Amino acid sequence: TVQNPDEEMAKFMLLPEDGNHDVPIFNAEEVPEWPLPQKNGTVNSSKRDVNDSLPTPPQGFLGREADMYHALNLVLNRRFVNIVGPTGMGRSSLAAALCHYIDDRKSTLLFDDIYFVRSMLKRPVVGKSSPIICLHEQLVSTGKVEALSKDTDLDEIIKEILVSLKQTKSLLVFDKIETLDGTAEAQDFHFFLGQIFAQTEDVRVLVTSNESIGLSSLVGVGESVHNLGPLNFQNTVKLFAFHCPHLHSSRERKELWEELASHTVMNRLAEENEASEKIKSILGGGIPAKTFTVAYEMTAEEFLELKNIGDDQEITDE
Repeated sequence: TVQNPDEEMAKFMLLPEDGNHDVPIFNAEEVPEWPLPQKNGTVNSSKRDVNDSLPTPPQGFLGREADMYHALNLVLNRRFVNIVGPTGMGRSSLAAALCHYIDDRKSTLLFDDIYFVRSMLKRPVVGKSSPIICLHEQLVSTGKVEALSKDTDLDEIIKEILVSLKQTKSLLVFDKIETLDGTAEAQDFHFFLGQIFAQTEDVRVLVTSNESIGLSSLVGVGESVHNLGPLNFQNTVKLFAFHCPHLHSSRERKELWEELASHTVMNRLAEENEASEKIKSILGGGIPAKTFTVAYEMTAEEFLELKNIGDDQEITDE
């Protein structure tokens, strides 16, 4: 709702349909064409290039500001970073959000390109490491390398990738590499990482996994691990409220948060309160994927019970 709508409306004026809309209102030289063509003949668009290879973080992505800060610092200062956490903790979402943050600031953070290789839903092709093939396909799609025949040897593919990246400052992202565990492709991938770090100077690698890779050193480059933990009580409730179909407005979401948090003790962390721990457990224990599922599967009766937990706890305390 807009306060003082009549006053706000008075700030704007619509030109009449039958009026002359071509009358200049600024004393400036006329621009014959827009966007202005560059010297090389290409169009200089005001819209920046969009990296279509980057996945979009899920709706309601929140509560990861500190993780973003720490992961970003690792990526900027280390060459090999691993975001570690169990399934459903939001590793892929954090990696995607981090890539978009960097991509929006490439000129400032001095990255040339970002390549995001999504997790493989199917088993890798026997004899070839699927993440490597996917990365090569992205390089082909951007014109960095030429397409190769399907029977091309893996060593030749790796060589093509190294040549294309050698003089660049690029970020390579490989999501959920635990899908390679127990396969020959895992060894190929470790070999590929070693070649990246040995034959390039400014290429960074970010992976997500359910555990540390366990390689203490890859050609002098150690693995920097960022352990991703559960959301705190406040952000768990906010994430639930964002997705819960029983809430229909931002006001209702805010009221739910205030209602569930009303039983917390002043100057005391909500995580230390018995009722808040119970609420957090019901809402998925701070694991975003579980919170998402709970939000959409909770019945109206269960939702009312959730809202009453804080009040019941206050009565018990008294």
